[in-house]
Amino acid sequence: MAGRWRVILRGGVPPEVLGELRLVVEDGALTGTLDWETSDSNPLPLTGRVHEDGALEWSVMGRQPWRFAGRLVDDSLTGQAFTNGGSPRPWVAGRLGDSAEFYAPLPRFTQRQIVLWFAGRTDTVQQLPGPWLKAAEVRGHTPQSVLARYQQVARASGVAALDRDELSKAAVLRAMGVYRREEMVAAHRAVLRTIRTHLPDDSTRKRFNFLFRPSGHWQVDIHDVALRVGQSRFSGLDWKAAESALAASGLFSESDLTGVDSVPRELYRLFVFSQSDSGRFRSLTERMRAQAPESFEAVMALLAGYQQAVAWYQAVMRFFLAERWFGDSGPRSLVDLTMATWELPSSLVPEIHPELFGYPEGAPVAAVLPALLDQLIVPQNQTAVRWLARHKSEGLRRVLERIGEPVGDASVLEFGAWRYDLSTVGKEGRRSRGGFLEAQDVVLIDPSYMPLLALGTVLHEWHHIVHAHARLDAHVSDGASGVTLVQSNPFLAEGLAEYAADQVMQEIASRYPVMALGEAEKLAEMATIRPTDPHLMGFLLIRTLADILPAGGELRRLLARGDDDPSWVIRDPSVASSFRPYRDTPDLSMGSARRPVVIPEVTFTIEDEFPFVEATRIVVPERSRLSPRDLPS
Repeated sequence: MAGRWRVILRGGVPPEVLGELRLVVEDGALTGTLDWETSDSNPLPLTGRVHEDGALEWSVMGRQPWRFAGRLVDDSLTGQAFTNGGSPRPWVAGRLGDSAEFYAPLPRFTQRQIVLWFAGRTDTVQQLPGPWLKAAEVRGHTPQSVLARYQQVARASGVAALDRDELSKAAVLRAMGVYRREEMVAAHRAVLRTIRTHLPDDSTRKRFNFLFRPSGHWQVDIHDVALRVGQSRFSGLDWKAAESALAASGLFSESDLTGVDSVPRELYRLFVFSQSDSGRFRSLTERMRAQAPESFEAVMALLAGYQQAVAWYQAVMRFFLAERWFGDSGPRSLVDLTMATWELPSSLVPEIHPELFGYPEGAPVAAVLPALLDQLIVPQNQTAVRWLARHKSEGLRRVLERIGEPVGDASVLEFGAWRYDLSTVGKEGRRSRGGFLEAQDVVLIDPSYMPLLALGTVLHEWHHIVHAHARLDAHVSDGASGVTLVQSNPFLAEGLAEYAADQVMQEIASRYPVMALGEAEKLAEMATIRPTDPHLMGFLLIRTLADILPAGGELRRLLARGDDDPSWVIRDPSVASSFRPYRDTPDLSMGSARRPVVIPEVTFTIEDEFPFVEATRIVVPERSRLSPRDLPS
C-alpha cells in the first residue's frame, strides 16, 4: 500500500475530484499526504492505520475533516469516504510510479505583464544627436574612412578589393565563397597553412588536420566539404554534374548556372529550401529526377554533403573559439583573447549553433537570467513549484510560447496619448532571430559564411549577448503594472558590437588580415550603398566615443547605463565637454521606431506541457501615467 496513488473521489459536487495520495506504512501505522485538484494549498497530512485483515483507514484534517476506509484489491485501492453529516462517497486509487509525472492540482503560473519599450526615454522617433555626428565627422570617423580601411585590409589579405558596383552585388556572395572562388580559397589555404605551422602541440594539430586536411587535401568551407562527401559516393563528381538537374528544377534560370562559382551557390540555396519546405522540395526533386536523372543523382549526393558540412562547420567554429591557435607571446584561443580584451568572466562564453538563414548572417540569443525570470513568472501553487523544478526554465519558456493572442483580434491598445502593440511571448520570439526570453546564450551563424570570415561576425553577436546581460540592471523595471524592459537604441547596440568585435580582430588581423575581411567588406558595402545602416553609423559613433573614453571597460559601462538614449550618453559628465563645441548642430531624425509593446498578464495552468489560460489582465503601463522621459519606478 505504500507509495504514490492517483485517487478519484466520486459522488457529490463536483461529481469527480482527482487527487494524489502518498502513503507511508510502518508497523501498521499509516501516514502521508492527500492533494486534491480543487486545492492550491499544500497537501493535507493524513494519519491512520492498516488492519490485520488488509483493510486501511485514515483521517484528513482540513477545512472539512474526512475519514477514508478501504482495502487493496488486486493493484488498486478502493473504499468509501465519510464527512460530517454527508453521505458516504466511493473512491478508487491506481498506483503511480515514483518517477511518474502527475499533478492533482494542475500547475498554475502567472506570467506578469511585460512592457517592451523600444524608443528609449523620448518618443517613437529615432534621433541621433547632432553634436555626436559632428564630432565623428571632425575626428575623421566617416564612411570614407571605412572604405579606405577596407582597401588596406583587402591588400593585406592578398585579394582584390571589390569596386562600388561589386560591393552592391557580390559582397555577400564573396563571404559565401561563391564569388571569385579560386582567389578566396587560395587566400584561406595560405592562412590555414600558417596557422598549422604555429599550433602548439600534436593533439591540437591532429584536430586541425581532421577538420581541414582529413585526406591530405584542404577543405576551407562547406562547399569543399560537400564536394568531398559527394565524391566519396561518386568518384570524379564535380560541380558541373549538377547543372542539368538544377536547371530542370525550374527554381533557377539558365543564367544562374554559369560557372563553378554559381553551382555551389544554387546548391546551397536548394539545401536551405530542403530544410524549410519539405513539400515543395519533394516536388522539385521529382521534376529533377524525371528530366535529368543522372544529374539528379549528383545533386542528391551533393545535398547529402551539405548536410554533413553543417556539422563540420559547427566543429570548425568551436575549434577557432576554444583551441589555442593564435598568439605571439604564447598560444591563446579566441576565447582567451576576447575575455582579456572585454574583461569577461568565463561564464559568458556562448554556444555556437549553425542556423540556415540562407546567406552569411549571424544572430545573438541572450539567455534570460534567473533573477529576471523570477520577476516575470510567479508560481501560484505547490505543483507549479514542482513542475518548474522538473522542467526548468527551458520547459516553461516552451509553454509560454504556446499562449495565444490575448484579446481576440485586437492588436493595439490606446491609453490617452499612448499607443501600444499587443503581443505575446511567442510572437516576440518569432519576430526576433534571437528569440525572446531564451534559456541559453547562443550565437547563431549561417554555415555558408566562410569560417575565417565569419569569426568577426561571431564576435559581433557574442558581444550583443555580453551587453544584453550587462545592461539588465539599468533597463529592467519592476512596477505595479508588471515588468518594463527598455530596449537598446539600434545604432548604439550595433555600433558597440561592431567596435567590440573590431577590438579583438585587430590583434588577429595583424597576423592574418583575411580574418578581418568579412567585417571590413560588410561595412564597406554599407558605406557605399546604405550609409545610414545602424551597424555602420553606430560603429562611427562608438569609434568617436572610444576616442574620448579609450578605456574599453568605461565605454561599455557607460553604454550599459544609457544605450537606450544617445542624447543621455553625450550629456554624461565623463564625455560631455568633448561634445559641447558642437552643441548647436541639429539632430538627425531616422524615421519611426517600433511602438511600445504590451504582453498582458496571463494566469494559466499546464497540462501535458500545454497552457490553458484562466485569466488575462491588462494594467495601464506606468509610462502612460508619467512623463515619457521618466523611467518606471
